[in-house]
Amino acid sequence: MEELLEQFKAWAFLRELPEETQGCQCVRDEKLENEKYFFFSYHRRDGARWAKAYYDIAKKSYFMRIGLGLLEFNDISYFSQSLGEFEALLRSRLDKTLEEFMTFVPEQVGVAIQEKKLLQWPYAEQLPEEASGFKLLLSPKEPVKVINGSYLILDYSDLVAQTSLVLYYNVYRDEFFGELRVQGLPELVSDFDAKTLTELEQKLEKRLMPVLEALRQRLEKEQNP
Repeated sequence: MEELLEQFKAWAFLRELPEETQGCQCVRDEKLENEKYFFFSYHRRDGARWAKAYYDIAKKSYFMRIGLGLLEFNDISYFSQSLGEFEALLRSRLDKTLEEFMTFVPEQVGVAIQEKKLLQWPYAEQLPEEASGFKLLLSPKEPVKVINGSYLILDYSDLVAQTSLVLYYNVYRDEFFGELRVQGLPELVSDFDAKTLTELEQKLEKRLMPVLEALRQRLEKEQNP
């Protein structure tokens, strides 16, 4: 492992990384933590999105991890088992990855989202920027493709409390669904299950504020038992 760490520290590519790109700032982490060696990360200025490159010692593989609010996942297109292969992928894909996940490019939205007319959904304009202390980090006007055929279409988060309500659209099942994250732990929520935007709008009108208020009350109760 010591030999590998020396190779990491001598990796010239890290010195070539731009300090800023796609509205994100570079942090050269270069540290060993929890059986993972982190090379660098790019963070959006609001802190709501990031991308981290690392080596997993147990899996003996290289990964790129993406963070959108409280959602985290590995971008499997970066999976590599050699540093040379990982560098080649970073050189060819990194800027594109940051563009896709840190900014919004309407031309990159898939056909299924276009057919749903999500970007033209008038109700998106009515969503509050903040409710019960949860900030709107992502609007249906700027969906982000994540994993398993899903797009993240709505995100209300309290990043400090590690608590959020997010909504997805899955192109394979052609349905909208939600997920809660309470102090970092995921929970299912069925209040926003829908097949159409009309149905989703009705459910948001009825349940968005009550669900967010209930989340806030749970947090306050746990902080002040």
